[in-house]
Order: sequence, then structure tokens, then C-alpha cells
Amino acid sequence: MSTPAYIDNLDGKGALGEIKSQHEDHVLMLECAGLAETFDEDELSAIANYLTAFRAGHKHKLFRQGDPSNVAWIIAYGVVELTTLDGTGRRVATTELDVGDVCGDLEFIDGEFRGSTAAVISDNAILLHLSRDSYDKLCHEHPEIGHKLMVRLAKDICARLRATSTNLTGLYRAK
Repeated sequence: MSTPAYIDNLDGKGALGEIKSQHEDHVLMLECAGLAETFDEDELSAIANYLTAFRAGHKHKLFRQGDPSNVAWIIAYGVVELTTLDGTGRRVATTELDVGDVCGDLEFIDGEFRGSTAAVISDNAILLHLSRDSYDKLCHEHPEIGHKLMVRLAKDICARLRATSTNLTGLYRAK
């Protein structure tokens, strides 16, 4: 994975730090994350107004299983692994999310506690932070864009659910 131009001096030490970035950088990050497939330039620009960019190093935990959920993270660069505790208390990796994926979207939508732990597994990650308050403000000021963003999140969740169902069906048939 080549490093995008908007990444500057990431330390990779696990820290989470806000990136002092410009509005144009947020739009570029959204485009790099693949949102230009869903949103036009004006819509991306509007969404960018409600985001904060962060960098995170390897092993930084974005959230832990059981945490309250009031934020979603759009991955602009890097890889995040989701893990959950199984019935014996052992941590099991459930999926890897990368550029363009949204981390924490399920709980962001339903408001439930986090069902998994999310940790950066690449050397560095660039993440766009969308808080529930910012999303509510986006919906109030740009209801069509807010609705379109929620539909995008729901479609992403449905795609992951279908993939999981297919994987489970394959495991079941293999027995």
C-alpha cells in the first residue's frame, strides 16, 4: 500500500493524534476512501465539514468491546482488525477493515454497546472521525446527504452480513 500525500510524520507508536488538516484534505481523504463512488464533490465537501482526521499507530485501540458507541471511523489509510471475546474469554479476530470501510458503523446506527474491539494492525492509519452529534448536525443542515450517508452505511453492513453468511454456509457444508 503506497502512502498517500496527506500523511505527514506518522510515528507508528500506537498513539492517537488529531491531524491538523484542512477541509480540502478531508475531501481528498473521503475520495481516497472510495466515497466519491456514492457522493458528488459538493456532497463530499459538505460531509468533510463534520469530520475530524486522526492518525493512529500500530496496535492503537479505537474502541473496546462493551464501550458506548457514539462515533464511527472512516478508514482513509491503513488496516483495522475487529476482535471479539469467544465463550471461553479468548480474543478471536473476526474481520479486517481497510481503506473505504467504516469501523463502528453497526453500533453507530443502533446505539448499542460495542460488540467488538477495533485495533489498528497496519503500521499507521488515517481515520476520519464522525461523532453522533456531528452526524445529527449534518442531518439537520443537509438532510439529503445525511440520509444518503446512512443508506451507504446500511449497504456496507448488508454486504458484510452477506459475506459472513456465505462463509458460514461454506463452513457448514464442509462438515
